[in-house]
Amino acid sequence: MTKRDAIERYKQGISAYGWFTLAYMINKYEEVGDFEECVLITKAMTEYMSEYSMEFPTKLSEQSLKLMCLEFVNQGLAHLGEVALLKMPIFADKVREFVKVGKWD
Repeated sequence: MTKRDAIERYKQGISAYGWFTLAYMINKYEEVGDFEECVLITKAMTEYMSEYSMEFPTKLSEQSLKLMCLEFVNQGLAHLGEVALLKMPIFADKVREFVKVGKWD
């Protein structure tokens, strides 16, 4: 798999599981020192934002968590913010596996 393939798959991960999942993945990859993967994810997020004229944080922080929860509240889906936080590791595993094998399970 090329770096371009990985970037495209991470972009699909944003569509499937949201930007927050990829920000979570960046934090996890940073914790283990896999900075090459962080670069690929950041590139995917940057391209995605450019393609869809969007802006969102690429890092997890207290501010980005509040932003995510506020988005759910604004859409009348406040309860889903908590669900997203609880399931973030599962979502990240699904994206990680997709990037490796190129298909969703």
